[in-house]
Amino acid sequence: MPPLSIITVCFNEAARIALTCESIVTQTFQDFEWIVIDGGSTDGTLDILKKYEQRMNYFVSEPDRGIYQAMNKGIAQAHGTYLLFLNGGDFLYEPETLARVFASERIFEKDVYHGEILFERQDGWKHISTNFTEPYRMLMHRTPSHQAMFIKRMLFERYGLYDESFSIAADLEFILRVFISSRSRKKHTIEHLPFIISIHEFVQGISAKNLTRSRLEKTKARRKHYPAYYFMYYHGKQWLFRNKPSWLGRSQLKKQLQKIWRLLVC
Repeated sequence: MPPLSIITVCFNEAARIALTCESIVTQTFQDFEWIVIDGGSTDGTLDILKKYEQRMNYFVSEPDRGIYQAMNKGIAQAHGTYLLFLNGGDFLYEPETLARVFASERIFEKDVYHGEILFERQDGWKHISTNFTEPYRMLMHRTPSHQAMFIKRMLFERYGLYDESFSIAADLEFILRVFISSRSRKKHTIEHLPFIISIHEFVQGISAKNLTRSRLEKTKARRKHYPAYYFMYYHGKQWLFRNKPSWLGRSQLKKQLQKIWRLLVC
């Protein structure tokens, strides 16, 4: 059983799929299996993928119902201890990235490892380095990016696959299911890797193209697994901002809310 399965999901990514493939095949650490799930591309993506097919352990090109069904197909084919979802257009930061991740003898101790990510934006690069080892951050802020997250396959076996009723926020829903929901809370471990894992083109990402739907789905996921969050964040916070004392600044109030939330969730 390999320590890692890299799952690449793509559809009509001819402009950037070569970046993804090159970043994988040029890794100095090659003890992984590579699973590629294409959604039936028609723009030349398949011609590029075929150049790298010899390195792939599994490859299929067929229509699907969306990104999370494709990712679930990849999970079903995976054998690695950890899974990394590096989808079409995303790419690993440098050839030594995976070697840095799997250099430690302690690498198999945690259920999830998450590293840092670079977002390509129209206004330049944005380096995301939030530490999600405190569960409240997954509710107050954002979820770790799957392009920089190594998830034990065992978690999918125990808690189920990605919920395909979500078209954008199924990765957040899964993480909340594992780390926040009452039946699994505090049973699993997550560790931050203090270096960049991958680069993601935010402008072309599905979340960037559907910001309103993204916000609605994230709210739905948080409300589903921690209703108190919904009440506090979307009702309590609004009430406090409307009725806060004049002497209490907005930034001070926000810090106090975060302290309270940390006590409730952690």
